[in-house]
Amino acid sequence: MEQILKKLKNKTTDIHILFVCSGNIIRSAYSEIMFEKMLLDKFGRTNIVSESGALVYKNDSIHYKTKRALLAKGISKERIKRHKPKHVDYYREMFDNADIIFVYSQEHLEDANEFADKTFLIWEFAFGEKKSIADAFFTGQFDESFAEIDQCLEKILEIFEENQIIKKK
Repeated sequence: MEQILKKLKNKTTDIHILFVCSGNIIRSAYSEIMFEKMLLDKFGRTNIVSESGALVYKNDSIHYKTKRALLAKGISKERIKRHKPKHVDYYREMFDNADIIFVYSQEHLEDANEFADKTFLIWEFAFGEKKSIADAFFTGQFDESFAEIDQCLEKILEIFEENQIIKKK
């Protein structure tokens, strides 16, 4: 982790953070939009570009419960509508160009093994513990998954701030 933090700190161009889950309609979509909002609320415009993608399923639109959760957090309908799920098969350059990739399960780590040098289990990066964040599509536990993601995003923001990775524009 120290190596990637040093690399991010020393980068002179925008830092591309990629959140990746199975279908890019729940966990990663939520993370992309919430992290973008957290950065903007705390720092204004920064050098961090928040993006998201999918490794397994090819989808057309964000899940309605993700949309509902984002609206409840103050995200505009217009911003949510701009989200289009992006699968690695069609958006390979986004994956190649990401500076750091966060995934939600051990299976995602295995699926993204070609990007292993820059891919981290989000909970482990944030809290040092190997823990997956369940896919609410299968569990129905949307609130729980989003709450865990919020904890991770807040901690990642803290880690980035402590390591002087975030730069205002």
